[in-house]
Amino acid sequence: MAVRAGRRPEVRYPVAWINIRMRDRVQPTIVVFGDPGSEPILGVVTLEQFLLAADPVNRRLVSVPGRLKVAMDGLVRQGRDAGPMDVPQNGGADARND
Repeated sequence: MAVRAGRRPEVRYPVAWINIRMRDRVQPTIVVFGDPGSEPILGVVTLEQFLLAADPVNRRLVSVPGRLKVAMDGLVRQGRDAGPMDVPQNGGADARND
């Protein structure tokens, strides 16, 4: 991953997929490796994968409801969002609804 901050030169960081465990659940997630000694941060992608969000007032993680999101081309019909019946049953191979 490359990061450029203002006029500073581009900095490249290695990325990888790892399995992370929270309580009794294991979930693959992407990680970005920072400089040695940098503070580890639990990112928003990992939180969303575990259906968690930060509660900054009480300084804790809270459970949030999950939402099924379909990001396939062609699932919007006549200017309205696709409903659950519009999702193809074959894993998305026939995602176009022309």
